[in-house]
Amino acid sequence: MGKIILDDINTGVCLPQFDGHPVDNNIEFSNFVISNEVRERYKQMFVTPNPNNGVLNGEKAKQWFLRSKLSVNNLMHIWDLADTKQKGKLDLVEFIIAMYFVQRQ
Repeated sequence: MGKIILDDINTGVCLPQFDGHPVDNNIEFSNFVISNEVRERYKQMFVTPNPNNGVLNGEKAKQWFLRSKLSVNNLMHIWDLADTKQKGKLDLVEFIIAMYFVQRQ
């Protein structure tokens, strides 16, 4: 796995355009910035259970998520947001995104 540059997580990108659905330009995206301090904390959480080849399998990641005491339904939605390729495992960036949403609940 190549080196992941955590600063890339907050890179601004244009919103996708979908035919027939206007983009809401009033969305405040500054609420979704993951600070360097928070990213570093999540990175330490990621390496604690010894990821294999730079990824945590679903069972190892699930253990972190269950500590949140969120409902299984909420955790499933968060997993879907992070595991966009439906691999059943999370790399560092996906884990950081998932933990960010777990902590925001």
